[in-house]
Amino acid sequence: KETRMHLGFMRTNPKGPDVDSELILKEPYGAVLPSDHPLAMKNRIPLGALAGERFILWPPSLVDQAYDELVAACRRHGFAPNVSQETLNAHTIMGMVSARMGVSLLAYSYRHLNRPGVRMVPIQGLSTELRLAWVHPLASPLVRQFRQLTHQIAMEQEPQYPVSCPEDLPLVVELPTGL
Repeated sequence: KETRMHLGFMRTNPKGPDVDSELILKEPYGAVLPSDHPLAMKNRIPLGALAGERFILWPPSLVDQAYDELVAACRRHGFAPNVSQETLNAHTIMGMVSARMGVSLLAYSYRHLNRPGVRMVPIQGLSTELRLAWVHPLASPLVRQFRQLTHQIAMEQEPQYPVSCPEDLPLVVELPTGL
């Protein structure tokens, strides 16, 4: 069996007996809005406030679990998203939003992209996870050290959304020499 991935970041739980993962960061979704949108100046909004908007989302065939969870959350808030455009790239989504082609939902950490003409507003009670996944038989000391470093960086960069590091991974990181 050929293995092409050793490590990867995912927004959903990976499937398969040879893949392991752990939660790195749990953060709110953010509404991606044109900066002049009536909701753009709010500090936080309910998901239902986006009912009736045209949505720009990722293709469900590529990220089915996350897409299904997001559509289910919209339905719990009384609406089905009107998906007018699909793209997988967050930069493209933000560009389309700045061109007023619709609104979107992305992990709130994408706010750091600082796209002109776009404002991200956290959604109340709707969160997403960032997971680190690796191929279990290939777990090596380098994978372990990368896991440590990932937890350390996540806690430094997004301290408001902490996820504790697994007990078997102390936050003292020593990178191997020769990298």
